[in-house]
Amino acid sequence: MDEPRQALQMLVSGHGRHTAAFDDLYAAVVARPDTLAGLLAFYANEELDGSLALMPTLRALWATATPDLVVQTSRHLADELRHADLLWQRARELGGRVGRPPRGDELLASIFRRQTGTEIAYFAATEPRLDFRDLLAHFCMGFTIEVRARENYAPLVRRLTRDERTRALLVRQMHDEDFHVSYLARALEGLARAGHADAVDAGLREAHRLYEEVIDVSYGRLRDRLVPDAVAV
Repeated sequence: MDEPRQALQMLVSGHGRHTAAFDDLYAAVVARPDTLAGLLAFYANEELDGSLALMPTLRALWATATPDLVVQTSRHLADELRHADLLWQRARELGGRVGRPPRGDELLASIFRRQTGTEIAYFAATEPRLDFRDLLAHFCMGFTIEVRARENYAPLVRRLTRDERTRALLVRQMHDEDFHVSYLARALEGLARAGHADAVDAGLREAHRLYEEVIDVSYGRLRDRLVPDAVAV
């Protein structure tokens, strides 16, 4: 990894704090398929929320950004939807009493209507609503989430030694997270080179602060729901 990108990742890394806590949770979860199903359902919802967050950004980028960035963000959104669908499927296979979002175009159209109040057919013609600060905040938070997601998934993958199907699913998902980290890092590096280095640095530090607040709450709720006696962070 080149030095600038490594510096970006260090700004948002959990530095082991939450990784250790999640590892403790995973140790208790992997032994029980029903509890593992609950964990996968939780992550499916997180992926679905990620696609919702990407929609207004993609709308804004459609009119203002380079084609490459539009394509990469579109792939990111598609990845989040696919991850959600596959995680829900696997949770149900493991016996979890969980619902599942609709598939394919129905899911995308539903998300688009919820987010914008318009039909997906008008996507390209929709007036972008995000300014530079909004887009910078999106890239900073998106980069933070993707870096931390990979950090948090890694110990679960290591512990799934007797569940190759779930392990393989998560390994493929982590490869997608690597792509998300890379394209978002390139976008942030480009902004820094264009004279916005201080704004990028401040944005990443704020994203890290917000993520720490959110993950503390999310981990607590997840721990209480699945394994009440797991360690607190």
